[in-house]
Amino acid sequence: MRWITYTFKGWTPAIEPVTGNATYTAVFDAAVNHYTVTWVIDGLRQKEDYAYGEVTWHARPTKSGALGLMYVFRGWSPAVKPVTGNAVYTAVFEAQMNPFFPGLKNPTGVKTPGSDGEPTPPPSGSVPVPAGLRSLTFSPPTASGMT
Repeated sequence: MRWITYTFKGWTPAIEPVTGNATYTAVFDAAVNHYTVTWVIDGLRQKEDYAYGEVTWHARPTKSGALGLMYVFRGWSPAVKPVTGNAVYTAVFEAQMNPFFPGLKNPTGVKTPGSDGEPTPPPSGSVPVPAGLRSLTFSPPTASGMT
């Protein structure tokens, strides 16, 4: 791929009728090529313009999950690299059971703790915080809020 496009601007000096030997120099404008980078996140496409050689960047994407499921961003496919042409990067997510929704079945049908109808006691001690979160507040449901 070319990284610069040259556009002919004219001659210097300006061309005049020939009266003897003359030297003319072509003048060009140079512009760095720009390319489209498409980010695909959960099926939605976002297009952005980048200059050749620029390092692409996108905020950490998120994906909503059904109750009891959460999606963890694992990276881009293919791996992101400096721009050399048009490119498409797809966010890769991993589905995981959400530990803060006990009593729900996961997609494989395996029951989680508390799925026997008995409420799961609130966690004691420290609660593991998913990567990327700085803090987490957990309030277990009250007995009157259980159905």
